[in-house]
Amino acid sequence: MPIVYSEEADVILSAGVWLESEHCNWALTKEQALAAIGRLRDANFILLGGDVLNGPEKNFSDAYDNWNFEP
Repeated sequence: MPIVYSEEADVILSAGVWLESEHCNWALTKEQALAAIGRLRDANFILLGGDVLNGPEKNFSDAYDNWNFEP
């Protein structure tokens, strides 16, 4: 798996399911996402937003919803 953001950020996000080359990112449950946001904040990363997906395991589909942060 390639380094997507940084080694430190990738370790935090890897609590979720790797979505491989289709999204080149991880899917996290709500609980995992909230924990990851806290850990990324504590590591001084800036979060600008994320996409919301439907589906378990690797059968994810776009929910056409997202969240974002505007400083």
